[in-house]
Amino acid sequence: MLAELEGYPYCAAAHQYAVDVESGTLSAPTDVVLACRRYLSDLERDDFPYYFDPDVAERYLRFIQTLPHTRGRWARDSRKCIKLEPWQCFFVSQIFGWHQEDTGHRRFREATLFVPRKNGKSLLAAAIALAEFCLTPDYAPEIFSGATTEKQALEVFKPARYMCLKRPSLCKRFNISVNARTLTQDDSGGKFEPVIGKPGDGSSPLVWIVDEYHEHADDDQVETARTGMGSRDSPLLLVITTAGRNLSSPCYTHMHELSQMLRGSKPMNDRAFALMYAMDPDEDWQDPAVIRRVNPNLGVSVTEDFLLDALRTAKNQPQKQNGILTKHMNRWVNSAVSWLSMADWERMRDPELRIEDFRADEGVIAVDLARKLDLCALVVCFTRIIDERRHYYLFPTFWLPSETIIKSPNQAYSAWEASGDLQAIEGHSIDNGHIISKIKDLKAAHPRIKEVAVDPWKADELFRELEEHNVFEFAQRVKTMSPAMKEFESALADGRIHHDGHPILMWNVFNVITTEDAGGQLFPRKTNASSKIDGAIASLMAVHRCMVAEEPEGESNVERYGIRTL
Repeated sequence: MLAELEGYPYCAAAHQYAVDVESGTLSAPTDVVLACRRYLSDLERDDFPYYFDPDVAERYLRFIQTLPHTRGRWARDSRKCIKLEPWQCFFVSQIFGWHQEDTGHRRFREATLFVPRKNGKSLLAAAIALAEFCLTPDYAPEIFSGATTEKQALEVFKPARYMCLKRPSLCKRFNISVNARTLTQDDSGGKFEPVIGKPGDGSSPLVWIVDEYHEHADDDQVETARTGMGSRDSPLLLVITTAGRNLSSPCYTHMHELSQMLRGSKPMNDRAFALMYAMDPDEDWQDPAVIRRVNPNLGVSVTEDFLLDALRTAKNQPQKQNGILTKHMNRWVNSAVSWLSMADWERMRDPELRIEDFRADEGVIAVDLARKLDLCALVVCFTRIIDERRHYYLFPTFWLPSETIIKSPNQAYSAWEASGDLQAIEGHSIDNGHIISKIKDLKAAHPRIKEVAVDPWKADELFRELEEHNVFEFAQRVKTMSPAMKEFESALADGRIHHDGHPILMWNVFNVITTEDAGGQLFPRKTNASSKIDGAIASLMAVHRCMVAEEPEGESNVERYGIRTL
């Protein structure tokens, strides 16, 4: 392919980057390796409905590198132009180089750049948007820079505006008028402007940039962009973001699904491209090689000294660790002080786990009942002894009233219902009949489930209906939850907690924070009032009951753990 790219120096640099990353010559995160491998594989595919056109890609790559810098030491000289690094050439070439075989329209209608701070993503997005504004064959292009605040929306728009102010010849050539909050094309009526918060309908975007997607509490802006693009032949939704702290956010779901797509856990979407620089789950964040690998603009827009200083700060000041992990290593966290390691949780995720494979294994069911309109969680925990150590296998089920799903500001509920991860109960409250039926079905399919641990809250009906199923009332107190939390934390770090990656369970687990009292005892608490931890509580109850089952006889369970058999 390199021979075919003679005369296309920037496409050749992009291609060489992909080759070096895929071969291991250049170290990169796994998802970046897989993105490069996908590109190289697509070039070799027969009967593929898309083709790579280096003429188009090179045209955009060249145009971007005629634009001036707008910040920092390079901006002092107005003649100093943007110089794209190989990884940036690769990203831009994928957006503009791939086309549909039958129509010639753009292949990738969605492109995501997931990269830590200080790697020039806003400047790159501004340059891409301006290139599209000037070079697109579409009449009256509409370009939007969308964010949750005006300040953030201007992070992409302002550099594009400054580029135009510093290049009067550019404005003259493409009939661009520069205003305080918009760029317009005088001959076509095209426009480029920032958008804040929830936009109205009526626009017909050619390009919509979603800046710092992790800050979006819902998908209103993204859905408005997608629905408005229907009249365009070659629209582009461009997402640029770092990691964040809300695991129920649409951004986290988006990134997780893209990673699963690249890793083969989800079907490949041929219309979506993603370049994601984030540390891998099994990596040690304290290793300097990791922070170097996930910052592709190292030595250009971000210095090694700056990153290593940030790393030393994180090691010496634990309260700052999560900030540095999210912003400079792109690791998602869910609170300022997390109880568990997300890297450990991701490492133990096994999508191939199936509850049907545990019919011969001992297990426990635990239920954390709903408060009025709240989430209800049931977790089945099976145990296996491997190398004389107890391993736990978690299988959750969640219910929520349909009215709560409709009215809740948490849009993840609707997505989880659609995916089957959340069971909707008709009406305004949870009917315990669904839970009772689920427990009976589980007990019938798994005869070695020994008992059912139930949160005492409004549990009378469960006790009556399940009397013959060895039901325990589980008192959620420090003396029951503390040993469960300690065992859970230790087992996860040791690789003895196994789960299938259920998104609600993960969200619940990482909504848990804890403090240790003077006696070294722990108790789970929420990160904030709106957080949900029901699945984590049910998991702790189940793990605790598995621990109790193998305790030596002597002091009764009631005396030791505050539990009674009904």
